[in-house]
Amino acid sequence: MTEDHPKDIPMAKAQKLSEDKLCTIYRIHIEVLDGYAITGLLFQKDEKRRPLVIAQHGGEGTPEQVGNLYGDTYNYNQMIERMLS
Repeated sequence: MTEDHPKDIPMAKAQKLSEDKLCTIYRIHIEVLDGYAITGLLFQKDEKRRPLVIAQHGGEGTPEQVGNLYGDTYNYNQMIERMLS
């Protein structure tokens, strides 16, 4: 037998970083444990409901590198731009 348990929605904070012809970029902070938050970037194409795509970097990468915010990064091949297009 299963019981319904209320699920807490984590506290999230959004900070608008930039906007261009493809999307608006937000830095998102989500508290996952008391006093512990994770941070990522949200590339929002428009206000329409769309599938969520999570692009996770590896090694010593950063969300900014995946999104080419520091210029072209050959190893991510403009992944975010390709998904938005």
